[in-house]
Amino acid sequence: MELLTYSTEQFQIFLMVLIRASVVLYLFPVFSSTMIPATVKAGLALAIALILTPVVPVDPARFPDSVPAVGMMMVAELFVGLVLGLSVRIFLVAVELAGQIVGFQMGFAIINVLDPQ
Repeated sequence: MELLTYSTEQFQIFLMVLIRASVVLYLFPVFSSTMIPATVKAGLALAIALILTPVVPVDPARFPDSVPAVGMMMVAELFVGLVLGLSVRIFLVAVELAGQIVGFQMGFAIINVLDPQ
């Protein structure tokens, strides 16, 4: 599918997928570091949105006609992406914390507390 030949409904679907994918990608723990440039993150979000747009089943009748309503729908997609990204981040932080607690209990991290000198 060519991006320039999208109809209005297809472009709206692409825009919603792009918003959700970019927010999730920017909050994902691997890609949220400053080691990866913002242009690479934006390009990856664009590529993901281009790949996923034809797969997304959407009823075009659900899209609003007025500009403020489209803006509200974009904000809703932003919040859905925010919730998805933060839930993945919270899960991975919980796993990391559990690993630190287990490491401390096993004595691997006791060197951070005790100084042998």
